Amino acid sequence: MSDTQHLSSEDWLDYIRRNAGNVPLEKIKEAIKELNSIRQDIQKREEERALAEKKAQRERELERKRKESEHIEAVTSMDLPTDFENVFNNDTRAQGIHTDSIPDGLIMSLTTLGRVDIEIFHR
Repeated sequence: MSDTQHLSSEDWLDYIRRNAGNVPLEKIKEAIKELNSIRQDIQKREEERALAEKKAQRERELERKRKESEHIEAVTSMDLPTDFENVFNNDTRAQGIHTDSIPDGLIMSLTTLGRVDIEIFHR
């Protein structure tokens, strides 16, 4: 069947239809089994490809979230030098001011200093 190697699927089916009368029933059954086997192989490859794509998508999403978390950590944290001294330590307006939460510190900073200064939260 070397003349059928490069036929489209429609041409291949037409070839089978034209020559079906010359092929014994057993050969047709064998061909059907072989085609079913090929179909199953193709389905398996397609399922494996879809699973691999889903896995790759999950990995890309995890990597994106990891990078996003690293970025957030990098831009929202601050390492203070060992010789850091809070400028409000000697500020009489800030003496005795202490809060246990950031929202309370924000309100206290606004009411006491008249502005928001994140260094007061360090105290």
